Amino acid sequence: MSEASEEEEEVMQSSMPSNLQDEYEDDGDDAIHATAASTAVGSFLVTGVVHTFEHKRILLAGQLLSFLLSVTGAASATLHMNCNLSAPAFQSLLLYVLLSFHVLELPPFSTRIRSFWRQHKQRRSQIIGRDQPEDAINNDAGLEHDIEEEEDRASMNENQMAAPYLLLYTVPMYAPIWVYVIIAFLDVQANYLTYLSFRYTTFTSIALFDALAIPASMVFSRIALKRNYVGVHVLGAIVCMIGVAVNVLSDYKKDLDDAALKESAMYDDTIEIDKEATEYPQKVLGDCLAIMGGILYGVNDVLAEMSIKTFGGRAEFLSLLGIFGTLISAIQVLALEEKDVYRFFHRSDLLVDDTTYTVDDAAMDMPTCSKAAGFWLLAAYVLANYVSYVGVAYFLAFSEAALLNLSLLTGDLWAVVFTVFASHIIPPPLFWVALTTIMSGVFIYEIGPSPLQDPNEHHRTRSILNDLALSSEHSPKHARLDQESGEDSVTSLEMSESRPRDEFNML
Repeated sequence: MSEASEEEEEVMQSSMPSNLQDEYEDDGDDAIHATAASTAVGSFLVTGVVHTFEHKRILLAGQLLSFLLSVTGAASATLHMNCNLSAPAFQSLLLYVLLSFHVLELPPFSTRIRSFWRQHKQRRSQIIGRDQPEDAINNDAGLEHDIEEEEDRASMNENQMAAPYLLLYTVPMYAPIWVYVIIAFLDVQANYLTYLSFRYTTFTSIALFDALAIPASMVFSRIALKRNYVGVHVLGAIVCMIGVAVNVLSDYKKDLDDAALKESAMYDDTIEIDKEATEYPQKVLGDCLAIMGGILYGVNDVLAEMSIKTFGGRAEFLSLLGIFGTLISAIQVLALEEKDVYRFFHRSDLLVDDTTYTVDDAAMDMPTCSKAAGFWLLAAYVLANYVSYVGVAYFLAFSEAALLNLSLLTGDLWAVVFTVFASHIIPPPLFWVALTTIMSGVFIYEIGPSPLQDPNEHHRTRSILNDLALSSEHSPKHARLDQESGEDSVTSLEMSESRPRDEFNML
């Protein structure tokens, strides 16, 4: 504004009555405040969108994990509906057996494997280079082999000195055994409750209730890692929870309607009961199981993040989760699912041929899937779940548990596709309201700043767990490290963390 126009405005304002001057000033202040507020909101939204696109690689990885978990859910639902297999502990047992093989990435097994391949390479080079002088070949190969062996021994000794714990007096660990026992126990129970809920409720509802992992991971991250969540994060989580509540209300209303319909059908043969009411008569029970499973997933994802970032990294987490998960799952299978597993593998229809039964399967309690289909579905469940676990370990190496669970919510869309086209069950209208609400909550959460702000949170967590280990174990081998060895441990940890980041950047 020019000086002349400013002078004219001052003259015009001074000629006004006092009450009009006050109103004029108030209008000007309101306009300034409104402009500032709109600018702030616009800037916040733009910053949030830019922040989202900056993390596109992380978000794409999350969508891949979401698809893999949807495959496992679809396979598990099909095993229950078509193959009459509902043995969640047994299905998880096969997964944990695969994960336990990651122990080969830890010393001393990794050192021995590298030594074996070096010896194989040395013998092969000797066979290929027979035309060259034998002494020169032996001297060069032997010198290279000795140097590499010495490096491996030094690396293994360094790991054993830096790691304060040993598994079976052989494998160095950066966390006490009880930490991984707790993680494995919670993971087994989360899988058990979630996949047990397939007996009672639909795949879409189960996928939607996994959203409870978001507030669970946020609350536990705040308690354990002292994460700083701002109002936008809380608002996004609340919106997600509203969507979950809408879906529970929808299922509860559907249960009441189905019960009334069944009662009417007893007196009127013309009334038809839909497929969903026949296959899922206890949807609220299934909802409760899925809700408990979702909460356990959220808590356990935070523990997994702490383990990967604070202790021995991805390989240690996956291997020990697999070992202890195998033991816990095996106990649950023997205690709860022995008959279910026996029926799945020893039914005559699974052993005779690969044709699909056309008889009344519901009346005869026979599976409608063939022998080959049953085993292929089980293999698809295990392999997809295994790949998703490995992917989650990479994801948590450079991101956080809350964002992981938010990324997995898009699996609800895949669940809807499966339910409509494979199960021929149309979700009720309130489901779409719940899905839209949850997706809105995800967007609200993501436009906020990242809660990963405290660079010392993992060192603080290590100190807390060392104090707990010191108070619970009295062996000198399990005592807290002194300052020098603690620095070595941190250095070794940083080296172990750099590998997953680099490997992910190569994807």
